[in-house]
Amino acid sequence: MKNKIVLFVIGYISLFFSSCLNSDDNSEYIVIRDAQIATFSLAHDSIPGLSSTKFVIDQVEGLIYNRDSLAFGTDISEKVVATVTFTAGIVQELEIVPQATGDTIIFGSSENDSIDFTQPVDIKVTAIDGLTTKRYLAKLNVHQVFPDTMVWDLLPQQAIPAGLTSLKTIRFPYQGKEAYFLYTMDGRYKLQYTYMEDKKEPDWSTLSDQIVFPNGKANLDQMVRYTVNTTDYICVPAEAGGLYVSLNGIDWNFYDNGVVSVLGAIQPQDGAHDKDQNDPALACIVFQDDTYYFAAITTNFTTPETGEEVPSGFPLNGSGHISYSTAYYARLYVVGGVDKEGSLLNNSWMSINGTSWSRQTTKDDFDPRQGVMIAPYDNQFYLLGGLDESGKGTNDIYYSRDHGINWLPADTTIVMPPVEDYKKRGYGSLIVDEENYMFIFGGKEQTGGNVIPEIWRGRINRLGFKD
Repeated sequence: MKNKIVLFVIGYISLFFSSCLNSDDNSEYIVIRDAQIATFSLAHDSIPGLSSTKFVIDQVEGLIYNRDSLAFGTDISEKVVATVTFTAGIVQELEIVPQATGDTIIFGSSENDSIDFTQPVDIKVTAIDGLTTKRYLAKLNVHQVFPDTMVWDLLPQQAIPAGLTSLKTIRFPYQGKEAYFLYTMDGRYKLQYTYMEDKKEPDWSTLSDQIVFPNGKANLDQMVRYTVNTTDYICVPAEAGGLYVSLNGIDWNFYDNGVVSVLGAIQPQDGAHDKDQNDPALACIVFQDDTYYFAAITTNFTTPETGEEVPSGFPLNGSGHISYSTAYYARLYVVGGVDKEGSLLNNSWMSINGTSWSRQTTKDDFDPRQGVMIAPYDNQFYLLGGLDESGKGTNDIYYSRDHGINWLPADTTIVMPPVEDYKKRGYGSLIVDEENYMFIFGGKEQTGGNVIPEIWRGRINRLGFKD
C-alpha cells in the first residue's frame, strides 16, 4: 500500500445569497473563513492498533493527539497514512511539516507525501478565503514504559533513624490538611509529620519530641485512625491492656476497658453513618474472665460492646487489615497474624460489626505470616511481605480480586525492589495516596529486630498515566 495523506472532502457547500432589490446586479457572497480540522486518523498495515486509535482535537490549544497511547514497544518508524476532514468541508491548502525530517508537504503538490510521526508534526490549514489559517501540533503517543510494571524508589529521608524499636505511620488531619503522622520509638515516643507535597523527598517536621502514654508503652503496630461523623480519633492499645485514644495525636486518654488488641476500624464512607450502611465501629479483642472476646466501640471507649468468643485460628495480633465498603455495608477484613495459641496464620476474616466474624479463606493461598502489609490498590487488595514461620522477612506480593477470599501471586512485572536493594520485611506501614503511589515506612527484617530506616515509594506505571 502506498503511504500518503488522504483528505476526505465532505459536504462542501458554497453559500450564495441573492437579494432582489429591483436589480439583478445586487448579490452577496459569503466567503468561508473556517480552517478547523474536524476529524483526524492515522493508519498503516504494519502498526498494530493504529487504524482504530482515536485522536483528540483540541481547537483551543491547537493540539491533536491520541489520549490512549499505543502499546509499549510499538514501532512507529514507518511513514503513515493520515485521513483528515474539515468543519468547512474543504480548505484551500493543507501544509504538513514532520519535525523528524523538516520536510514541507503541501497536499496535492508532492509525490512523496507520506508522513513521519516519530516526532510531533506541525500542521497549517488555510481556509478557502486564502487568508484565514489555523495551526496544529499533532502527536502520536506511544507508551515509553511497560504499563503493568511496578517501579520502586528508595526515598532520601532523615525521619527514620537507625536503632528504632517500633514505628507506625498513619494518615490524619492536621491544620486543615491531610497529613502523614510518623510515630517512632527509641526509648521514647516521637511524632513527626509531613503533607507529602514533595513525594520524592518529603519534608518532615516534629510535632512532639516526647509523646507520653499515661499507662505505659503502646503497641504501635495496632495504631489506627477511627472516624465517627466528623470526629477523628487515633486509637492504640496499651501493651499492658486497655486503650489509648487521642484527638490530636499528641495528648492521650487511657481507658482501662479490657482491650488487648485493636483489629481495625469499620468505617462507612466518609466516616459518617448512612441509613443504608452499618454504624462505624472500632473492632477490638477484650480479655475478660480468662477468655478472649470480640468487641466493638462506637464512641463509648469506656465500655466496649462484647460479642462472640474469639476462636482458635483468629489473629490476636500481627494481622493486616483493610477497611472497605461493598453491598451497602462497611466491612473490616483481617489476614495473617498469630492466634491465641501462638499459631502463625494465613487465613482471613471479615466483619460488619466487630462483634462477630466470618472466615473468608478456605485454602492456603500463601504461607502463614504475621506483620503483612496490605491495602486496597488498583481496584484489588494487595498483600506485601510479612514475617514467616522462621521469623524472617519475605518480599512477595499477592493480590485478590474478590475482597480477600482468593489470593494469587502477582505477575512478574509487579514485584518488590531487587533483593540487593530491598530488605525483606514485615510490620512496615503501607499507605496508598491519591496518585496511586504505595509508600512503605520502615518494617522489620525479623522478629524482635529493629526498624529498617527506609521509606520506599512504588507505583504501577499505568496508574500514573495522565489522561
